[in-house]
Amino acid sequence: MAKDGKSETTFMRGARSFIQGRFETVERETFDDGWTPEEKDERPLETQVTIERARSIVSHNDSPDVGFDSSINPYRGCEHGCIYCLHGDTLVLMADGTARRIADLKVGEQVCGTRLEEGQRRYTRSRVRAHWTVVRPAYQLTLADGTEIVAGGDHRFLSHDGWKFVAAADAGTLIGTGGRPHLTAGDMLMGPGSALLANNVVVNGMPRRGGGLRAAEPSGIYARDLLGQPVSNDPGLRVASIEQFSDAIQLYDITTETEDFIANGVVSHNCYARPSHAYLELSPGLDFETKLFAKTNAPELLRAELAKPGYKPSPIALGANTDCYQPIERKYRITRQILEVLAECKHPVTIVTKSALVERDLDLLSPMAAKNLVRVFVSIGTLDRELARKLEPRAASHSLKRSLSSFGSRMITYAASSAPAAAAASSTCSMV
Repeated sequence: MAKDGKSETTFMRGARSFIQGRFETVERETFDDGWTPEEKDERPLETQVTIERARSIVSHNDSPDVGFDSSINPYRGCEHGCIYCLHGDTLVLMADGTARRIADLKVGEQVCGTRLEEGQRRYTRSRVRAHWTVVRPAYQLTLADGTEIVAGGDHRFLSHDGWKFVAAADAGTLIGTGGRPHLTAGDMLMGPGSALLANNVVVNGMPRRGGGLRAAEPSGIYARDLLGQPVSNDPGLRVASIEQFSDAIQLYDITTETEDFIANGVVSHNCYARPSHAYLELSPGLDFETKLFAKTNAPELLRAELAKPGYKPSPIALGANTDCYQPIERKYRITRQILEVLAECKHPVTIVTKSALVERDLDLLSPMAAKNLVRVFVSIGTLDRELARKLEPRAASHSLKRSLSSFGSRMITYAASSAPAAAAASSTCSMV
């Protein structure tokens, strides 16, 4: 949400700019040419929806880090404008062996990322393709060597057991998943460690928290030597504790060519949803929130997919990349039409959403639940309506008692995730 009121162009938006997409062939940089600056367009950004006639609708994956193998995204882009990132003082390892605050990074700079070669993950150069910031709730990870990392609940780090989210999801969330993989005390993280980064980073106004690196002295020469070397770990990268912050804070994230980077000495995944807009030569920033695409032929494509000879049913995840119940669903009703097809075919489905609009489809979900065909996963960051409006301005506000009671009374299996949550900012969060 913009800080200067409703007159701001970016009012009720998550990103602050039209950052360049990673696949654009031309890079642009603004500069002062000495002439009189052009007048800025102060009109609020309007959401634009383009009708897309998709060629296919069911996406498949075989990643061990993802708790489903089939998914459907009715929309490209998401008006909710959510971002879950890292504190601005988090140090990012650059390709030249130096360390820079993530808040100070710029598009085009080269950082240290990783790549898989014949089953082995190795360090490599990676160019920054996008950079953005937003105010969100956060968690603090403290490692065995004293390193502290402040991140959003949906941020992922590479552990010895694969990619894991910062915050836990409640048990019984999705069919066949047992909840998403998340970090717990004792997990071993992967990376070069904070010995390669500058010491004693202090987060203003946040004593003893946020980005502090208390391990060995930095060594730029050794950091440069990392390129091409295999990714490993050491006992100092073991997670000692995970704590929630009491207040929402400003967080940052980047998109890189390798889709990862080194944050405070640990391999960190970048945002997975916003960069998908770059495939359309659009910005992962404000374009992701304002230039949306509705796959209006999704129901007919799904029906054709399910009718193929040899098709083997497995739970389809709705809302894997963007929220299937975002605001434009009220008009286009694509998610509802998809559910109608799945209900008719008695096909299992899981739903992940932070929108109360899911209650609209209880008439479909209830009969499916009676056949054990549906699970609903509701993400609730806070029960404080005023706070929720500030943190996620375009997500339909929840009444937890109403929403979850509606599912329970209709015997619909559900789970409420409190990640990311602003626990101390809302006295009602203890109810989650």
